[in-house]
Amino acid sequence: MNLLLAKQKGLEKIVGELEWELRQKSKEVDEGMELQNKLLQLVQSKTSVIMNKGKQLKECEEKTNVLLAKLNCLEKKVDELEEKLRGKTIEVAKGKELQEDLIKKFELQASEIKNSEQSLIDHEEEKKLLTANLERLEENVDGLQKELRKKTEEVEEERKLQEKLIQQV
Repeated sequence: MNLLLAKQKGLEKIVGELEWELRQKSKEVDEGMELQNKLLQLVQSKTSVIMNKGKQLKECEEKTNVLLAKLNCLEKKVDELEEKLRGKTIEVAKGKELQEDLIKKFELQASEIKNSEQSLIDHEEEKKLLTANLERLEENVDGLQKELRKKTEEVEEERKLQEKLIQQV
């Protein structure tokens, strides 16, 4: 009988240990499931962040393209204005030559000389206006170039951040 009691106690002890081990394993499984859920939520969160960053990157690229198009347009306008300015400068030089010839040849025709002088003044004023416009456009182009560099840097930072987030996930 003592042998049976000892055997029973040994079996009860083993059963107790197995029950304790079962509870520990159940606890570990629960913790693993909880961790798995947290990781799944983290992955979903990171995926959402990546998608948002991708969308922001695309928007920045679109804005950069718009700015580049505007910059190209402004550069063309500056080129056109420079060409017009060269033309006007030539016209002014020719006007001066014509004025000198007219003074020498047509002293009696004072009214024509007066008209030529007024034409010269008009050209000089127009030249000043064109020069002022050119300077303003050059400042605008400089500003746009700075903004473009800034946006390009922001896009590069977003790409690096996106790559870092992808590596983390």
